Amino acid sequence: MLQHSGRRFRLYPHKAKFTDRHGQQKEKWALPSKEWWESTASKHGFEVEFEEIELSEEQQARYELIRQMDVPESFRTDAIDFILEGTLPERLSHPLWQLKADVSIEDMKPIDLTVDKQEIKTDGEDTATITGKVPEHIERAYVLVNAPPPVHEVVNDGEIEIEFTTEDAGYHVIEVTAGNHRGLTVVKGVKE
Repeated sequence: MLQHSGRRFRLYPHKAKFTDRHGQQKEKWALPSKEWWESTASKHGFEVEFEEIELSEEQQARYELIRQMDVPESFRTDAIDFILEGTLPERLSHPLWQLKADVSIEDMKPIDLTVDKQEIKTDGEDTATITGKVPEHIERAYVLVNAPPPVHEVVNDGEIEIEFTTEDAGYHVIEVTAGNHRGLTVVKGVKE
């Protein structure tokens, strides 16, 4: 779907469809080119057909963001996931991380968070447990309390559980982000 040209990706939205030697139907991105696939099919005696994949407006807009960035070729799969699904990387050091700032909060998918207590004592020992579900394919979730930081990350196994304590009175906004998913909840710290 993406070809690396210089230091940037360019769109090549063609899929190759063929039957492998075991008789199974296969579908792959037609990279590096249609010509290469036709030559390979001719050499190895199989038929190949091509299909042009049309991007939605949202996918095209995400491609435009990728097209303008210097992204190493080794991140091709992540770039394709972002274009097709809107899935963003989880690591701060990832070259696509800066796109998180370009995604509108309204476009993010919700994470439903539940809290076992809406108020906790500000003794630093009372705890509210926050739970939620995050798609299992997302490796990590990030927890932000009263943004900006403090932040901590939790390994995602489909269910997340956060134990929240505080020594500060007042309302605390807890935000969980995971890929293109986001959830918010509020816990109030109260003095005894």
